[in-house]
Parts: sequence; structure tokens; C-alpha cells
Amino acid sequence: MKKGVFRASLLLMLLLALLPCMSALGADDRQRVFDEAGLLTSSQVNALEQRIAEISGDIDMDLAVVTTDTNPKSAEDYADEFYYDHGIGFGADQRGALLLIDMDNREYYIYTQGAMINVVTDRRLNDLRAQVKDRLSAQDYAGAADVFLTRIHGYAAGGKESRSNPVSPMRLVIYTVCGLGVGAIVCLIVLAKYRFHGKGYRYPFRENGTLRLTGKEDVFLNETINRRYSPPPPPPSSGGGSGGGRSTTHTASSGRSHGGGGGKF
Repeated sequence: MKKGVFRASLLLMLLLALLPCMSALGADDRQRVFDEAGLLTSSQVNALEQRIAEISGDIDMDLAVVTTDTNPKSAEDYADEFYYDHGIGFGADQRGALLLIDMDNREYYIYTQGAMINVVTDRRLNDLRAQVKDRLSAQDYAGAADVFLTRIHGYAAGGKESRSNPVSPMRLVIYTVCGLGVGAIVCLIVLAKYRFHGKGYRYPFRENGTLRLTGKEDVFLNETINRRYSPPPPPPSSGGGSGGGRSTTHTASSGRSHGGGGGKF
């Protein structure tokens, strides 16, 4: 009786110890390439699934690639609903990104959610969109998915976005010295041009500055009204916490806020 209880307890402990491994295995086996339009070969789908599993584990953010040839909605709304209906995203903020290739409307959409919104800043998104569009226009659908995964991996793993054309301290010193030098030259030229000859010269301001009023009259000419234009508030956006850039957010028809963008190809 005691041996049976001991064996049962030991088996239970082993099962509990294997639960994390089983969960991780199940997460790796999740489908993340949904080729509903039949644009990819089976080998391409398998390769993309493997890459997504590796990249997602490295950056701790979910990724997905979706193709469709039937979409009565906008590409943005389709991507938004697909993202949530298929449980894409890690953590409470459902951080991740999705690439939609919509053959019905010849559109693509890059959808970002959670912490991924700040990773894919507007500057990075514009570059990513150009790369994806070029491959889609060439009917290289696997290449479009591959560049999407590669760029997202680089953005998330690379840290903060570098500022464009940074000014080094040495350049700042050179620019300051040059500015002061040009300013000094201009001042010397002006002084030399307006310098009076002779040390004892005084301008006869009393003789040349006399004013005598002979009459006074007030005339009303016109009325001036000043108007100030108040521009509309800018669209909501999330700050570039993962880089020096700005990440614009959008609101889908579902009311959910997300990042990303797309276009025709």
C-alpha cells in the first residue's frame, strides 16, 4: 500500500515538472502562417513557421503572416479582427505584429499591437512598407513575409532607434567657432563702414533736430480686427519609447487602438 502511494506521488511530481516543457512545446506548435489565398508552397510555410517560432522566442513578441483572397472589409479591419480572433499576441498587452496580404483588394497591412507599437516607429514603418511593397509588386510573397520577419526582428532586438545625422561634440565646436568668426567679421565691416573721421566730431543734433508743430488734427482711418487660428488637435499617438521616433496609432472599427499601416501593391 505504501509503495503504491509512493509511486503515485512520484508520478504526479514528474508530471508537474514536465508541465512547463509541455506548455512551451505547445506554444511553439501554434500556427502563425495562415495562407488562405494559397500564395505559398508547403516548404515556404514550414520555413516561415520555424522562423516565427525562433524570432518570437528571441524578442518575446508574437508574429503572424496572413494571406486572403476574400475580404469584404478594409485591410486594417481584417487584420485587427484576425489578430484578436486567433489569439495572436503575448502578455496582457498582446504585443506582436501581423502582416496581411489581401489579394482580393490588392492591399497589404502591417498591424502592430502592445509594446510592438513603440518598436515599429513611423520611420521604421515607412522603410518596412517600402520593402514589403517592392516584393509584393514582384509577386514574391514569401520574400515579403521574410523581409517583414527580418526587419521586425532587427527593430525589436536592436534597441533604440538611432537619431538621423547626429552632431558629434567636435563638429559642434567647429560650427560654433565658425559662427563666431563670421559674426565678428560682419561686425568689423559694419563698424569700419560707419566710423566717423576725426576725434572731435559731434553731430549738430540741436540744429538738425528742431521740430515745430503748426497744426493738430485727429483723423479716423479704419478699424483693425486680429483673428487667431486655432489648429485642430493632432491625432493620438504613442511616444517612441523604444526609439527616438514617433509611433502613430490608429483606431479600427472595433474601437481597438493599434499601430502600423499599409497600402496598395
